[in-house]
Amino acid sequence: MFKEINALKELSHPNIIKLLECYTLKEEMKVVLILEYLEGGNLREFLKSKKKGYLEEKEAKIIFTQILEGVNYCHRNNIIHRDLKLE
Repeated sequence: MFKEINALKELSHPNIIKLLECYTLKEEMKVVLILEYLEGGNLREFLKSKKKGYLEEKEAKIIFTQILEGVNYCHRNNIIHRDLKLE
């Protein structure tokens, strides 16, 4: 986990959430991550809020492009993301 945390600290891309700080609570055996605030929630919530239940092609193209740009940036920095999800 700490290897992933260190990798995330090094990334700087507009389509990747920024890790601001990380704390280890030894007594509770927990790790606390302080992440950049992103207004509007996650992609799953966004899709649920759509009245039609799906995205128009133009809107889906923008979102998919943003995802691909973020993944491409990771790949260029020798990071492979194996767990992409809507959250």
